[in-house]
Amino acid sequence: GNDRNFLKNLMKAAVNGEGKKVQKSIIEYSISHDIAQYSILKNFKDGSKRSAIHFACQSVPRQDEEVDIVELLLKKTNYPSSALQELVRLKDVDELTPLMLVCQNMNDKTVALDRIKCILDIDPQSAWVCSKAGATALHYAAGAGASREV
Repeated sequence: GNDRNFLKNLMKAAVNGEGKKVQKSIIEYSISHDIAQYSILKNFKDGSKRSAIHFACQSVPRQDEEVDIVELLLKKTNYPSSALQELVRLKDVDELTPLMLVCQNMNDKTVALDRIKCILDIDPQSAWVCSKAGATALHYAAGAGASREV
């Protein structure tokens, strides 16, 4: 029961781009259940196998957050680099990666490019991963009308 509520609130905060809230709930859960924070990000998924990182990558950037949620959850941590790579390599039910989701949503170009850079810094190889549809992140970016800087 508690876990379901935790999951629901975690995903809701992530999709709303509330990085501090996501961070806080992960830290609290991690302490009370004695689990590593990145394990929570890796193992808690919704019915479509989307993680909080997936949702964060789809979120609209917020003015009231000092650091963008994607950077906060991936960069402003002390997770080992292997764990960070696992997080950015997570695939949902359609085999979409966090990077693909950023690339599908290029409304705010500046933030999107920062998010892309953040993910590629962690795992340059994630640019070449294919989804179920056989498309890479670049295909999604082109489909979303990304300009050439991507």
